[in-house]
Amino acid sequence: MKMPLIRWLVTLTVLAVMLVIVSPGKSIEALRACDWRWLLPAIGLMPLFLFARVMKWYLLVRQVTDDVRFVPMIPGYLQAMALGLITPGRLGEVSRAWTIKSTKHGVGLFFLEKAVEAGCLAALCLLSLATLDVLPAWVLVVVGCALVTVAVAWKRAIRWLGRSANRVFGRPSEQALAEFEWALASLKVGGCALLSVFCLIVFMVQAYLLFHSMGADPPIRVMRFLPIVLIGNWVPVTVGGFGAREAIAVFLMRLDRMPEAVVLNSILLVTLVDLVILPFLAVGLKALRLPGGRSARETPAKTSQAESVPGKV
Repeated sequence: MKMPLIRWLVTLTVLAVMLVIVSPGKSIEALRACDWRWLLPAIGLMPLFLFARVMKWYLLVRQVTDDVRFVPMIPGYLQAMALGLITPGRLGEVSRAWTIKSTKHGVGLFFLEKAVEAGCLAALCLLSLATLDVLPAWVLVVVGCALVTVAVAWKRAIRWLGRSANRVFGRPSEQALAEFEWALASLKVGGCALLSVFCLIVFMVQAYLLFHSMGADPPIRVMRFLPIVLIGNWVPVTVGGFGAREAIAVFLMRLDRMPEAVVLNSILLVTLVDLVILPFLAVGLKALRLPGGRSARETPAKTSQAESVPGKV
């Protein structure tokens, strides 16, 4: 059995189990109880979420090439997001690197952006764990120091890896290594890190608004669980993290007696709004376009018009 099919089966199984645990009736009841006064602001934050995601990629790319514009970058970014949803660990998102002149640089920037995003999520998770009293204080201090060390010395670590590869394998060449180190020295990730944290916070605020929308009236402290819930985005055993995210949320938020149906629906809905609808819409629009940039519906009409002109070949 192929791995993609296994992941689809795992995803559907986990979601089905969660629905049974929560109860389909309660889930439908929570959806019917949605208050538009909370729901609309949650949905309204989606453009801001996507803008920040594209912007953090743009801030990295423009450091290696001048031939990049923000608005034309959006469709390709959304299409890469759609591909990432159906690939393990969202690695399909690396396809956004193909739109850059130097694909090699684009792939490197993609993994750098993912590393920055993972570091920001780890920092927020560390704050969450500090409020839950589930780990000794010394463990949190050690992990925190490790994150700070990585944030300060990541360029030195990458430079050391490049030089080690050159000594052992002879690749990259001395010239390529010198060019790489020059580019690395001028690379800045501060903006990318800030926007990564911003995206995570927007997602958390949307989920909190949806909790209210479905009548849960949650205390603000439930937001401490949401960074840990977002770890589900990185779990490669389900499609796009579906099922993993929701399961983590339901079981964690039992600690604050959050209604399971509300938690399941809210996390699922905010994921669909932020990560699924527009990316797959972008893919659908691209599928309707021909290589010349005209839609399939327009082209036959123009062709028949040209053929109707007497004497025109």
